[in-house]
Amino acid sequence: MTPGWSWPQVLGAALAAGCLALLASPQRLDNAIADVLLAQQKHSAAGPVLLVEITPADIARTQEKSVERGEIAKALLYAGAGGARRIYLDVGFTTMRRPADDAALAAAMAAIGRDRLVVASASDTPLAEHLTGIARTADADFLPDPDGWFRQVRVADSARNPVDWLATGAFAAGRQPIDLRLDPATIDATTLGAVLADPRPAELFRDRLVVIAYDRAAERSAVSIAGHGQLGRGRMISLATQSALQDYAQQSRTSSVVAIVLGVLALALGIFVGWKFRTARRTLVVLASAGAVIASGSILVLQGFGLRLQPMTTVALLFAGFMASIFVRLKVLELLSAFLKGDLSPEEAWAWRSQADRPVPVVLFGARGAIKHANLKADALTGANKWVGAADFSSACMPNLRDRSTLIRAGTYGDFRAWRVDWLHESINLAAFYEVTDEQRTVADLERRLQTDPLTGALNRTGFERHLEQISGSGDYTVFYLDMNGFKAINDTLGHAAGDELLRVVAKRFEGVIRKNDRLARLGGDEFAIFMAGRLSEPFIERLQCDLQDVLTHPIELGARSASVGVAVGYASPKATSERWQDVVARADAAMYANKLRAKKAVAA
Repeated sequence: MTPGWSWPQVLGAALAAGCLALLASPQRLDNAIADVLLAQQKHSAAGPVLLVEITPADIARTQEKSVERGEIAKALLYAGAGGARRIYLDVGFTTMRRPADDAALAAAMAAIGRDRLVVASASDTPLAEHLTGIARTADADFLPDPDGWFRQVRVADSARNPVDWLATGAFAAGRQPIDLRLDPATIDATTLGAVLADPRPAELFRDRLVVIAYDRAAERSAVSIAGHGQLGRGRMISLATQSALQDYAQQSRTSSVVAIVLGVLALALGIFVGWKFRTARRTLVVLASAGAVIASGSILVLQGFGLRLQPMTTVALLFAGFMASIFVRLKVLELLSAFLKGDLSPEEAWAWRSQADRPVPVVLFGARGAIKHANLKADALTGANKWVGAADFSSACMPNLRDRSTLIRAGTYGDFRAWRVDWLHESINLAAFYEVTDEQRTVADLERRLQTDPLTGALNRTGFERHLEQISGSGDYTVFYLDMNGFKAINDTLGHAAGDELLRVVAKRFEGVIRKNDRLARLGGDEFAIFMAGRLSEPFIERLQCDLQDVLTHPIELGARSASVGVAVGYASPKATSERWQDVVARADAAMYANKLRAKKAVAA
């Protein structure tokens, strides 16, 4: 896979390439599908058309190819006498060989008459000029479709089409489509030898449209009929004539009209989907479903009614409409304009254009945090509350290179605003901002409650441990562990309400001793802890221990009675920055109990 590309990008590129390929040659695909499906139906081509083929056996029998002209003359006389409506002689006469045969051929043509006989036009030779003076001519040069296949008998615009004349008796220039559903093997056909050997040959031709031509083997050339392979010219002309008799040209015109209507509807549907749908998944599902319905429906109609509805072209128009709509929605011209100005890379221009119209603040940062673009919604954000300017805002969003904030705040704890930051691109610093001030205030209040002892207002054990987790490993600190002496007796004799009041007073006295930024915590029962950041000197620690003990030497008024308690204090600091905070707390706790035991021994002595 190309470095830096994800699988969705590769898949998207493959789909885009497939769409381009589909748009490039849908007609070729449509023709291939229609040719196969139509040819598979194999309808009977039997009808008034009779094909008389001149075979290699006929040529061999006459020993010389020019001699069959006499036999062709006999066949023409049989056809004329038998009542053939029209006869097309698809044999190019270019030279004079035997005067007797040439004369017989000319006499037979004259006997049939110009109204019932047409000869394929040939080279400008004396024989051709002589014969065409007797019978009318039609063009013998048929033009294939651009892909080399014949799906119609098409002649030059100025030429005469023999198929039109055979079917209607009138000449016309242009083309006559071939109904590929007709099976060439079912054409009423005979050979020149069979006609001459028939005891009553005239009956073969009664009210028939006759085509006399060399078969594929005798002509040593063939035409490639779509869906049927190579056939002789005579069979192609016969198929086209039978198609004309069944008014297949009108059916083809109907196919074209229906295909145009479906194409316009598909184009409109593609534009609608591209403009209205907002999610890629839903868009792809709708497009794929619509394309499948169009393709399968067109194929079913093609199989059932023979209409060439061009399913791939219609699907291509569906995608073309979709792409045109997306082109407009993405404002590609505006994107190119931003790129050509030179302040954005192609990737940044594309990402910015695709996200800038969001109904929330959207900001595009440079690699070093500078603001490149911001939509109108972002104007109030970059100057909100305590942010002085764009530089402060950028620092809040990107504190360090490649470091992205997911939540930013402005203001103090009691009066702040907060935004959630959604980074919209993996490698481009494009962010959308959603204000979450109320949510953050709710979260902050819940966190405060979860981490605060409701009786004393100090931190509880959860808050104390979380505070240690945040500060551990980032510098020097000292933990003090405190355990009260005599609390249980007061709680048991005076009651829990007096005990609670005692704890509140003790916590307040402890807070009066410590510094403003130090944190007091009640860990449970009569156990307290103090966290102090920074390196503390031994004299400071000793003085603090004394102060913590001294504040409890004064009696505490508990309603009508007073009580006195003491406190044991132990402390510990990390021996190294890598020491776990749990180990520091354990050493402070052990020091406190050691001091407490030492005090008990002193009292006992």
